[in-house]
Amino acid sequence: MLFWAYDNVSKINLTNRLVLSRDGGAHFGAPIDTGILGQASNLIGWRNGEVLTIHAHREPPVGLVVRRSILSNTGLNVLETLDLFADAHLGSDSTDIRKQFGSLKFGQPSLLHMRNGEVLATCWLVENGQHVIKSFIVEI
Repeated sequence: MLFWAYDNVSKINLTNRLVLSRDGGAHFGAPIDTGILGQASNLIGWRNGEVLTIHAHREPPVGLVVRRSILSNTGLNVLETLDLFADAHLGSDSTDIRKQFGSLKFGQPSLLHMRNGEVLATCWLVENGQHVIKSFIVEI
């Protein structure tokens, strides 16, 4: 499981964390720091024991990023990065968690294996005053 971490006392976003289960979710290991400062995130297994992660970065540099990585018990070793979009205007106010959620302009990124071997990436995004679902075919 990959998750966004926030320090309510210091009022700052922390790097994403991962916890692994080897028994179908009955038990989880200790959190692993990914070293990636993203907010809403997701991951899927990839080829040769690698993983693909997708991260909504709402602090500079703002954008939606897919990473191909090797996962170990100590973190992620990023092999390749793909920026799906970058736009400083989509950043959010991270001075506290309420303001951050109140100023979101994109999020809920997801990755999906498709039958033809491609990977579909999606997120919601405010575009021209409308909330839309964006989709991308990922080639990484």
